[in-house]
Amino acid sequence: MLGSLVYVGGMAVEEALDVVGIDGTVLGAELDRIGYRGTSPCPGPPPPGVRGTPRRAGPGVEAEGVTIGAVTGVQGISWTELTITGQSNHAGTTPMDLRHDPGYVAAAVVAHVRELALRMGSRQVGTVGRLELHPNLVNVVAASATMTVDLRNTDEALLQEAEADLARFVADAATAEGVTVAERTLARLSR
Repeated sequence: MLGSLVYVGGMAVEEALDVVGIDGTVLGAELDRIGYRGTSPCPGPPPPGVRGTPRRAGPGVEAEGVTIGAVTGVQGISWTELTITGQSNHAGTTPMDLRHDPGYVAAAVVAHVRELALRMGSRQVGTVGRLELHPNLVNVVAASATMTVDLRNTDEALLQEAEADLARFVADAATAEGVTVAERTLARLSR
C-alpha cells in the first residue's frame, strides 16, 4: 500500500523512507539492508495494461456490454500505537479498587473502537490489530499493554472526528484507571 502511494505521487519518496514500523525499524534502512532500495523515479509511469478513460464511455460502453470497475473513493488511514502503563501486581491479592490495570484499559479501547465505527456509519471502520500485555502471565495484573488502532474513513472530516473521539476516550479511561498512555502515530494518510 505504501509503495503504491509513493509510485503514484501520493507521498514523497523521502517521507516514505522515513516511516518507522511498529517494531521500530525505519523503512529506508530496512530497504538498504536487504538491497531493495530502488532507483526508479516516482511518481512513475502507468503500468502496462492500465487504460485511460475510453472515448466512448457511458451509453456506448453499456451498449457493448463491457464490464468495468471504477474506484469511487480512497480511504484516509490513521494508524496509532498506544502504550498503556500501569502497575503490575499479584492477581489474587490486589483488590479490584486498588488496581491500575493497563489490560483493562486496552480491553475498553478495543470495545470502544468497534462501537465508534458502528456509531459513525458505514464509511468508518476501526480495528485493533495488535494487543500485547506484559508480562503476559495468568496470575499477574499487567504492567503494560501495547496495542495498535487502525481507523479509516473515506471522509477526511469524519476520520478526524473519529481520531478525536478515540483520543478523548483513551484519556478518560486512563484517568479513571490511574494509568498513563503514550501515543505514537504509525501512519496518517489523508483521503
